[in-house]
Amino acid sequence: SSGINAEYGELVFGFGAIFECALAYFVMGWHHGWRYQVMFTVAPIIAMLIFMHFLDESPRYLVISNKKEEAQRVIAKMYKENSAEPLKGDLYIREERNGGMADVWTHTPDT
Repeated sequence: SSGINAEYGELVFGFGAIFECALAYFVMGWHHGWRYQVMFTVAPIIAMLIFMHFLDESPRYLVISNKKEEAQRVIAKMYKENSAEPLKGDLYIREERNGGMADVWTHTPDT
């Protein structure tokens, strides 16, 4: 349910805060320790921003955005990387609707 997803989000922030405190405990005694604190905190974010440009977009998003050819290319690439034959057929979304941010945390079972 959405309550469980909210709990996971709170856990992520909790572990992040614990990590920051532990990091500060170890590096603040160093010469210019606050600089290392900032560097170690920002490094994963910078790495994510760099590497996310090498990831393909979700095929579902591409189909919703009327980019079926690109979605088929991404699916074919996924099948190729997994040494499998892609399925034949046309891509479509069973239920088309514009969702909001609340839908990210809402679980709807497949029908």
